[in-house]
Amino acid sequence: MAFNITRRTMLAGAGAGAAIAATGGALLVAGSDTDGLIRSILNRLVGPFAMTQEDFDKMVKAIDHRAGLPRGPKLRMMATLEKSGWSADLLDRAPRSIRDRREMIERAALTEFVIQTNYLDVQDKAHDQILYLGRHPCSSPFANFEMT
Repeated sequence: MAFNITRRTMLAGAGAGAAIAATGGALLVAGSDTDGLIRSILNRLVGPFAMTQEDFDKMVKAIDHRAGLPRGPKLRMMATLEKSGWSADLLDRAPRSIRDRREMIERAALTEFVIQTNYLDVQDKAHDQILYLGRHPCSSPFANFEMT
């Protein structure tokens, strides 16, 4: 069976390839930092929120310390998938170790955000500034720290 490639087929294939390459390149450039990855995860999990960049940077460092965020190509891949909205579809089919790693990063980000900020005290989460409080000692008068 002979397969003839016409000029029209070649041009259509080249155009489709260029469009795919441009889209992939734009996603890679847009999703190459840890701030973008954490912000995308939190926007997906809790919705839009307002936080100063200084507080957000402190929180990202704490999340990185807790969960050990990926670096290099792994970071770019995770950030690209997260920002594109394909994260859940593709990573749910990934090997168990990759799914566990993603889940650990999501849990660390959500835990740090909810527990170490004033998120639960803010009424309008999309417009009022959320403050990163960081780690602080327990101030409960009923806490018992004796080892039994």
